[in-house]
Amino acid sequence: MTRVYRDKSQLPSNMSANPAAVTAFPSPIPAPVSKAPSDENYAKDTEPQPEDAEPKPAQGQHRHQSLCSSARLRIHLDDLTNPATGRFTSVIPISTLLDEAILNVQHHLFTPPTDSDGDVSTPRPPQKPIKPKPEWKPQEVRSVTLVLRPMDGVAYTTGTDLDPAHKEIHVNLGYLGAKRDSSNADFLHEVRGVVTHEMVHAFQHNAHGKCPGGLIEGIADYVRMKSGLGAKHWTKWPANEGTRGKKWDEGYQKTAWFLEWLEETCRKGVVGELNEAMRAGEWDDGKLVSRVTTFTVDEWWKMYKEDWEPLNISRGE
Repeated sequence: MTRVYRDKSQLPSNMSANPAAVTAFPSPIPAPVSKAPSDENYAKDTEPQPEDAEPKPAQGQHRHQSLCSSARLRIHLDDLTNPATGRFTSVIPISTLLDEAILNVQHHLFTPPTDSDGDVSTPRPPQKPIKPKPEWKPQEVRSVTLVLRPMDGVAYTTGTDLDPAHKEIHVNLGYLGAKRDSSNADFLHEVRGVVTHEMVHAFQHNAHGKCPGGLIEGIADYVRMKSGLGAKHWTKWPANEGTRGKKWDEGYQKTAWFLEWLEETCRKGVVGELNEAMRAGEWDDGKLVSRVTTFTVDEWWKMYKEDWEPLNISRGE
């Protein structure tokens, strides 16, 4: 079972309670660009968790005006003769793919929780009593263009040279082509997951490039996972360093599972709060985490690792 610490006096004796004793693992990425790993590493690091995923909001039922309401959504098909392009256009609902991804980002990263989401007025300790803002603000995005083309890796997101508010999501046709033996349902699931991951990069904050790159990628996979679109080759159990990572900012699904645990242990909405706090660009060597959550990120990681064994036992692992 997950352990909840009510204040620092309850910390294990061998754990530091000094908020200043934070150690960040710097892995900066250029502010306008976030790249996915190579196909080999992406597949290696990535089991979906539909039972853990929150239901995505139905169109028209989101609390705030859609993030895509002022953004033009476009698609560019670089090679119509490529078999992967043909499968993409025949299997993927192109007219709703980008809008769905944006709604996933809005629901899981930019919509503050309400009392009905878990009693924000009296959330679970430990935490500072932070009142959510009416709406967390994303990066300015005036257009999103999905580009399918042959390239290295899986996918990446960038702003255009002339205007970083015009985003491009590039997806490798070779990666899609390698899924030729997958069912149409699995192909659709993977494309929706990759596009949702990349769409997070179009709107999220990164403390002006000062926060660890592993956190940026972890938040993107966190939104993908909570949207029920986790990759089918992700391996979460048994919980150990091989499946969960050796450090908190290892990135992708490993950091995403840590962030999911943090939401359950600290309070609902804390990932959105961290993202909003990074809008001001004050990462401050990781002290931003303790300002938002009371404990340092290293203290949270230590608590997380201590929960692995009881979680494994409860699952019979």
